[in-house]
Amino acid sequence: MKTTFLNARTVLRLGMFILIGAMLSLQSCKKDKPEPIAGCMDPQSDNYNPDAEVDDGNCVPWRDKFIGDFILSGGSCITDIHLSSPGDMMTIEPSSNATTKTKFLMKLNVNGADWTITANITGKYEFEIPSQPFTPNPLISNWGSGSIDSNGNLNFELTFSDGSPTQVVCEYEATLL
Repeated sequence: MKTTFLNARTVLRLGMFILIGAMLSLQSCKKDKPEPIAGCMDPQSDNYNPDAEVDDGNCVPWRDKFIGDFILSGGSCITDIHLSSPGDMMTIEPSSNATTKTKFLMKLNVNGADWTITANITGKYEFEIPSQPFTPNPLISNWGSGSIDSNGNLNFELTFSDGSPTQVVCEYEATLL
């Protein structure tokens, strides 16, 4: 029986060959990291993407669906207490603070007097109007709430009070032009 001995040089070469092969094999198993998902990361936007990992800068705030010119088309106080008439125009614009995407201003003209209402967006299609002075007569307060549908039809209710127990509740309907 013949015994073969490997010399140290051969063992070293064989070990290096095995080590390099193992490293190349492990390198090929390494997974590439996937690109992060880009999208709108603001949950108060119409195009919010809960899976987004990187904000793409294209968020459309809920507020934007309310912005525009509207025509008053009906409601319970449209003509009887002369707060407005059918066909009157109303403009909704962002609040003066550009960073606040949850507020907007409703601007009307009531019997020649400008009337501005500040509203807070409370949901994708809803808003509330906190108590505030009725601009044409600051002794009267008004507050309310409303909503808009996907076609731009705005419905809102306002309550007016001069501090007495008697309050006037008015409903308004308006359509985005």
